[in-house]
Amino acid sequence: MGILNTNTPGLNQNVDSTTYIYHSANEAVPLTTHFLNFQYLTSDDRTNIVKNQVSKALTKKSSSLGFAFQYSDFVFVVIIFMFSLLAYVRFYGKNYYSRILTSIFNYSYSASFFKEKNLAFVLNSNFLMTVFFVCSTLLIGVVEEYFKVVPPNSNKWILLALNFSIIVVMVVFYKLANRFCGLLFGQYRLVTEYLFYFGNLLKITGIVFLILLMGAFFSNEFWKHIFVYLTIFITIIVYLIKISRVLLILFRNRFSLYYLILYFCALEIVPIMLLVKIFMLIMRSNSHIFSTLV
Repeated sequence: MGILNTNTPGLNQNVDSTTYIYHSANEAVPLTTHFLNFQYLTSDDRTNIVKNQVSKALTKKSSSLGFAFQYSDFVFVVIIFMFSLLAYVRFYGKNYYSRILTSIFNYSYSASFFKEKNLAFVLNSNFLMTVFFVCSTLLIGVVEEYFKVVPPNSNKWILLALNFSIIVVMVVFYKLANRFCGLLFGQYRLVTEYLFYFGNLLKITGIVFLILLMGAFFSNEFWKHIFVYLTIFITIIVYLIKISRVLLILFRNRFSLYYLILYFCALEIVPIMLLVKIFMLIMRSNSHIFSTLV
């Protein structure tokens, strides 16, 4: 406000316009930095203020109604893309689904299927592995949110990248560790056949996870509860199927009990114990690690 020169009794020679208006209205000057009372303004000033308020309200409303790409939109687009990949493999894969499904439950067929790899096989395999990595990442995010492993206000994009990195590193490390054991004990070809089976198991699991993801992410709380626990149950079943195949390979090739114990301690039991330990630490620290990262 500007400084006014006035001869009004009770006022100093130089006063600001706000003080002058309040004294003219016979009211005490407020000891705050608020603007003038609305009733002391002229009609033109009131009209301008109302117009500004309406303009700001309309701008805020229009911005809220505008296009904004949210995380749920991203998940929806990803699900559509994953189904598109599955459709491509279904129409151009020449019974690829039935073959990998048969290889999971038939050891001899899995070994023969391993020898028939070609360019079309590699392409379909990469498509289904993409489905597994993406769907398992998104589904883990849903499970983490359901059990409140991460804070509710976490950055979903950073958490998505973190979960994806963890899954990829775990799968790659598991395959490299098995290949190293195969080289160490002179059973590399047998290990590659097992890893081929393991990859087929992940591909089928990725298809199941895609269905569970769609149900868990776009359903109400009751069905979300069912889909989350169904995800945990299926994960356990897949792990038991993998263990049964490992035991079958070891027994059919007459591996010693020492190799059996060494394998399970190094590649099955210890990693699971580490994952459980990390999960318990995160739960006890109220997701401090995740809250720091995301």
